[in-house]
Amino acid sequence: NPADADGVPYEDQNTWLAATGIDYAIKPGVTNMYLRLERGVYPRGSFTSELFTGTDMSVGLTHRFYSWYKFKAYVGVTLNEYNTTRDDEDFRAGLVLEYLIHRRWTLGIGYDYYRRNSNEPGESWTSNRGMITVTWRY
Repeated sequence: NPADADGVPYEDQNTWLAATGIDYAIKPGVTNMYLRLERGVYPRGSFTSELFTGTDMSVGLTHRFYSWYKFKAYVGVTLNEYNTTRDDEDFRAGLVLEYLIHRRWTLGIGYDYYRRNSNEPGESWTSNRGMITVTWRY
């Protein structure tokens, strides 16, 4: 379609993504840290011609203790600049505790905080999520 549902013509623009990361074993097999950087141009959705440039930075830490437990913590910031007047700032943070039940089975509990600040009315929000996970690796 040459235009979106509101009749706004789509821009002839390619989307792209560039990402890099560093993983560092502070104490191999016990404590690891990671840093991720990502930047790209994305469509907002199939219902609109809006595009945005997103820049994401995140850092995380995992620590294994007593051989059966793993603690994970992460924090990240995303800046989204739209091809309109809209700008978003996202902030995420989380904590996870996992228990190794068996070589392939893991039970986890965690908390995830996600906040978006936007200059677009009605697009700012905060999400608080608790989670319980069961994982099977093959």
